[in-house]
Amino acid sequence: MSLEQAITENTATMRELIEAISKSFAIFGQTPQKLGQLTQNTGQKTAKTGQAKSEPEPTPPLKESKPTETQAPQTPNIPTEQETIRCLMELAKKERTRAVVILAQFRVSKASELKEDQRAEFMEAVNLQLKELEGK
Repeated sequence: MSLEQAITENTATMRELIEAISKSFAIFGQTPQKLGQLTQNTGQKTAKTGQAKSEPEPTPPLKESKPTETQAPQTPNIPTEQETIRCLMELAKKERTRAVVILAQFRVSKASELKEDQRAEFMEAVNLQLKELEGK
């Protein structure tokens, strides 16, 4: 491969990369700054090269966000005991053995014995089994 071919290929690759980066900026609603824009904004030139020196623009200080009374801390959605029982019963109606296996995994004999912090995970396991049954 000659030097000219390597340069041509590298140039084409760089153009593709620039285009891909520009498209990614467009997705996020931003426009990339071009070198010419940076040199026009600063207007300062370095002593050695005579080129414009790009300095980052100062960013405004961050404002501290104080929690207001209207903002309540988000609590995870914990299913109620009745919701867990209903969900398990739905699975048991379709296939009882799967329901029994899930109860055994959580080391309980009925859904009402589940602790509050186990309910969400229990519901996920039951719903996963229901989805598998629907897929059959």
